[in-house]
Amino acid sequence: MYERTEAVHLDVAEDDRVLELGVGLGYISTLILRSNPKAYLGIEPNPDMMPMIEKVFTLNGVDGEVRNAVVQKTPTFSPADFYVREDFWSSSIEPGGHVKTVKVQQVDIDDLIAEFSPTLIVCDVEGAEAELFADPPDVDRLYVELHDCTLEMDGFTKDQHGNVWTYTRTSGVANQIQ
Repeated sequence: MYERTEAVHLDVAEDDRVLELGVGLGYISTLILRSNPKAYLGIEPNPDMMPMIEKVFTLNGVDGEVRNAVVQKTPTFSPADFYVREDFWSSSIEPGGHVKTVKVQQVDIDDLIAEFSPTLIVCDVEGAEAELFADPPDVDRLYVELHDCTLEMDGFTKDQHGNVWTYTRTSGVANQIQ
């Protein structure tokens, strides 16, 4: 099942403020929302997925805010090209193998974090995680599916579950990606 192995290790507490980057179908989002977090905000860059996410939420009796945007570390604030692929889960801001290109509003990761104040970030962004977390935010936990990179962050312990890594703050500030 899609994202089943990733979902097994996801731990959401009722006092969490969850920021999900890369909502996809809304499967992980549904599990997050069923955990009754204090707050939830999802970001999905593929506009074609928005009706599907709404349908998945409705069918599962959950409700959460999902914005259609591309999250960047230093956005230009003009619409970004987003490359939609036949397999939706491989769509990204990187060109190649796509069936269409759409323009999507950009949002700055630091502005988003300042606005929402997450305690947990859940991230599956097809390779953009290295740029987004080159200077990681001050959050308690990161739950990141890595794509062709590794994250080493001071002040965090990490546990690997296949392609998914859970980072838990122990002290200090996170600051290194390889």
